[in-house]
Amino acid sequence: MASASAARPVTIVDVAGLQTEIQEWPATAPLGDGAVVFFVMIPGNPGPVAPYTRFMDRIFATSGGRLSLVTLGHAGHSARTASTTYYDLNTQIRHKAAFVLGLLERHPGSRVVLGGHSIGAHMVVEALRWLPQDRVLRGVLLFPTLLNIGSTPHGRRLTPVFEYLRGVAWAVMAAVSWLPASAQLAVIRTFVRGDVDEAGVSSLLSLAHADVLGSALLMAKHEMREVSDPFRGL
Repeated sequence: MASASAARPVTIVDVAGLQTEIQEWPATAPLGDGAVVFFVMIPGNPGPVAPYTRFMDRIFATSGGRLSLVTLGHAGHSARTASTTYYDLNTQIRHKAAFVLGLLERHPGSRVVLGGHSIGAHMVVEALRWLPQDRVLRGVLLFPTLLNIGSTPHGRRLTPVFEYLRGVAWAVMAAVSWLPASAQLAVIRTFVRGDVDEAGVSSLLSLAHADVLGSALLMAKHEMREVSDPFRGL
């Protein structure tokens, strides 16, 4: 059985003109019929790839290396891809569809399983509108954010922040980004309820960059407005 690597590199690729983090696990024991099956993981918000490494390592090991795995970060959601142009939810969805379409084009006969965590689950459902249905085996939705999230208690509490205080949050994080990592995390955790595991810590620290936070907040603003009925038109 194939073993998971503890040192998968995170690389930067161009997806539809947007700099994008990806982390890959190429298949080491292809399926018997020679077919290539990709499992593409789409993060929540924020969406760097690093918090998903252990999860994807486990999937790779469990599959015996028969699947090719890719974690696909959100455009602008890491320090290496951040820019002063922020991307809304619809842009991020089209970005995911463009990546998968390119993957399928580069690998004729291949098929794909789409995984989505939190708002990534919404992106999976929406991206299906642009993908060839005969090449998508299934979608796996983890803790999905799919239905009327702006009207939930959490959504109502945070919407004013996303709508009106993004500039203030950006300025605060610009200052916080100069602090040591431990101090950055302490500041960010004051806004987070409950315990945070190792992957959560990594995800939170990605926000200690003003432009990553700006992109994450803009996307969250659109999440509150636009995530309603996930199955309209399907």
